[in-house]
Amino acid sequence: MKYYYFDSSALVKRYAPEKGTQKVDDIFQGKDRILIIGNLGMVEIYSALSKKKREKEITEEDFISAID
Repeated sequence: MKYYYFDSSALVKRYAPEKGTQKVDDIFQGKDRILIIGNLGMVEIYSALSKKKREKEITEEDFISAID
């Protein structure tokens, strides 16, 4: 079993394509792994995705999907 700790910069890659997105996607789709996200990471990812939405890097629909 492998453990992966995701900080907010890694989590943003999951929902807004950028360098490193494929690696993050591969980890999320893998088997025999445990993903760890800190409580503060949830706040940070909301903030980062809000910024990407404001700057039109992601759509409103993608933002809502990621937050849900």
